Amino acid sequence: MLQEEQQKIHANLTTSDLKPVFADDVLVGQTIKQNKLPDGKMEKEGVITFFFLDMMTQKPIAKVVISRLTAQNLHNLLGDTLQKMIEELKSEKETVHKVSIQAQEKHGYIG
Repeated sequence: MLQEEQQKIHANLTTSDLKPVFADDVLVGQTIKQNKLPDGKMEKEGVITFFFLDMMTQKPIAKVVISRLTAQNLHNLLGDTLQKMIEELKSEKETVHKVSIQAQEKHGYIG
């Protein structure tokens, strides 16, 4: 992701009307569809669904459905982000408060 794209995303995030919600648990599910083609081959596709929960009220607060490719990017970015957070939490240095948007590998939009 280019620097100017990151800046535009950051500007849009700071002016967005999105309200933050707190989830203290998550359920993950998958849906796989399959179709047998006339030549006998099997065609499959799938999505991953996240249900974010507020355990105090025992209610779901969000449902997010993503593709397999998006899930793979999330896995990579979340791993990197958690590693950086663990290092920062162990550090005795003062934390610099800055917003950081970690870019994923560039994938073209299909559609």
